[in-house]
Amino acid sequence: MKFMPKKVVGIDLHDHLVQLVELKQHNGSFSLESYNRIQIPEGIIKEGIIEKDDEFKIIMNDLFRKANPGPIEPKEVAILIPSKVTFVHIFSFPSKLSPKEIKKAIPYEAEMVIPFPIQDLYWDFMILEKQESGYQYVLFAAVDKKTADKYTRLLNEIGITPELYGIHAESLKYALENQLPENESSLIIEVGALSTNYLTIQGKTIKHYLSSNEGTSQLINELSREFKVNQDCLFENWETHKKDPKFKAAITEFIKSKYRMATDIIIEKGNSENEQNIKNIFLTGEFSNLPDFYELAKKQFKNINIMIGDPKKGLYIQDEKFTKQCGKSTEVPYSIYFTNAIGIALRAVKGNSEQGINLIPNWLKRNFLSKKIEFGIIAASIMMAITSLFISA
Repeated sequence: MKFMPKKVVGIDLHDHLVQLVELKQHNGSFSLESYNRIQIPEGIIKEGIIEKDDEFKIIMNDLFRKANPGPIEPKEVAILIPSKVTFVHIFSFPSKLSPKEIKKAIPYEAEMVIPFPIQDLYWDFMILEKQESGYQYVLFAAVDKKTADKYTRLLNEIGITPELYGIHAESLKYALENQLPENESSLIIEVGALSTNYLTIQGKTIKHYLSSNEGTSQLINELSREFKVNQDCLFENWETHKKDPKFKAAITEFIKSKYRMATDIIIEKGNSENEQNIKNIFLTGEFSNLPDFYELAKKQFKNINIMIGDPKKGLYIQDEKFTKQCGKSTEVPYSIYFTNAIGIALRAVKGNSEQGINLIPNWLKRNFLSKKIEFGIIAASIMMAITSLFISA
């Protein structure tokens, strides 16, 4: 049976940049329909929190209205909210516990590792795997209610109702799943503006996740102070500034510091009896095109396969319909800017059949559930009516 094509919008949002993609799913395949990328002036979003409401709404309106090749109708929208305002942790529980029992136990466990009362958070969890050791591993994520409610309110005011607030651990998994070796352990290193994220994954199973909360915003702030360059100017013209010889030493040290942390992760996993050694490293994210990023990785990780994590693999892209080629095959393709936007869109589509994290406000979840039930009743009534027509005929 063929189904109507489904469109979903994925948005990757943080302090200085916002990226958007619109994907269309039809009969199991995905195509890129539209995309956009907009610079956010400093001060509108700070540390992941919206500071200037009206300016934020203008940018989000422009994001949809000025998309390439044409405006987007914001129907089904999935958003990766900034990592600075989310908390992610992996807990272990006895395998005998049911999902209902885990849901009851998590608030007590979470308050031991997070600095916020659980009642002030929207949270969700998913079971990653059960091991023969008698334990099961559970991915927990949370966001401050006030922050999530403000995002939701401002988006609603411009006609956008988000269906998903996702996390980096899942967006990276879905963005690169077509490249991940099925039976090997891999490390994804994603360098973003607000954080550098490290995801260890075996096949398609998330094993560990760490966010350093140190991204290129920190690097650019340091360059701005040291060399007396306007910070907004650095962000706006970063593609040119990053090649300036006077910045080379600072950029190189920034990259090396990220690889030193990755090395610690690899050593830790190598010493674990229940973990496979990491065989592959995927470099991705909007700042993985820093000078010598790939070359320094080859030097640091000599016995590990180093690859560019390209989210466009597995997508159908008609390059001719876009004003800027998005499917160009280079060592560091343009599509790495949209890794998380593509990943969160894919997570939204596949989330109907797979368990996953969703941090939208509880009241919004209840609204969606009511609509699904209502739609299901209507669909069932239509099917019964069609069946009756065939029987009577």
